[in-house]
Amino acid sequence: MTRAVRSALLGVALVALPSVAAAQGAPANVGESAATPPEPTLKVSGFVDSSILVPLTGFAEGARGVSLGLDQLEIDLEATPARGLTLRADVNWFPSSTLASFDDLVEQAFVEVVFGGGEHGVFLKAGKTNAPIGIEAADAPDMLTYSHGLLFSLAAPTNLSGFFAGWRGETVTAMAWLSNDWDTASTPANASAGGRVEVGFGDGHVGVSGTFGPMAADVSQVMVDLDAVVELGSLRLLGNANWGQLDGLGSLGASVMAHYAVSSAHGVTGRFDWIDREFGTVYEGTAATGAWLFSIVDNLAGVVEVRADLPTGADAQVAGAAELIGTF
Repeated sequence: MTRAVRSALLGVALVALPSVAAAQGAPANVGESAATPPEPTLKVSGFVDSSILVPLTGFAEGARGVSLGLDQLEIDLEATPARGLTLRADVNWFPSSTLASFDDLVEQAFVEVVFGGGEHGVFLKAGKTNAPIGIEAADAPDMLTYSHGLLFSLAAPTNLSGFFAGWRGETVTAMAWLSNDWDTASTPANASAGGRVEVGFGDGHVGVSGTFGPMAADVSQVMVDLDAVVELGSLRLLGNANWGQLDGLGSLGASVMAHYAVSSAHGVTGRFDWIDREFGTVYEGTAATGAWLFSIVDNLAGVVEVRADLPTGADAQVAGAAELIGTF
């Protein structure tokens, strides 16, 4: 820092000190807020998760080997440079993805403003964000199981890129968006539309979401998704129903999940999925999953899961998995 800059800063401080002292000694006028604008903040967080996956029965000969190693590294940056303004970037790396594109590396990157500067009110978001659809979280630290269910994997988008606008209230949130097609980077003629309405009550909510597009296609895909969460003390109940259609082909599925917190360090989850999907990734069948979640030390958790996939007309596949998740 140069001598001229230091002198200028000292002069500003000397001028400002009497004003600050006077402001502290005088009460705020009626209709004026005594609160000062918050200082800009930058939060850095993330996680590393590693796992071992053991096929138990029903797998083809070439897929019977044990898989283990690093699953994902993620670093999240969240800045609030002004009241009501948030910038967020989630950068992740999957070692198993040998041909990862830039869009794969950037899970989220958006700017969001809540007009009026509070937590509630009219908001506008632009960029790439986790799709506000369904009951399952996208990232390991927030998941209640090791694996994702059939609806999350086959019948709904994981991320959307575009513009999102709406109203966020204490109990009701409503939004609409114009985005790229599901889980795609920006390409010509793939704009899609969607929206969500969520109503909260006590320790739960009910939400309905929908997407339509790509709108420039000769035949657009339609999806409607209903989700609900209810918390009853240590028990959390989650439900999800999903319907879709494309060019006369249908998709219908449902998922129910229950999580019970045995203690502050242990919990158990059960999930049952069913789907009959005739387009995209065609699949008909069910899946049953049981998981034990536990805390080892602060910022280090574990998951042990057993899952059985039962495709219609084919052999059942059963696999076990164990995962460690470190957060910072």
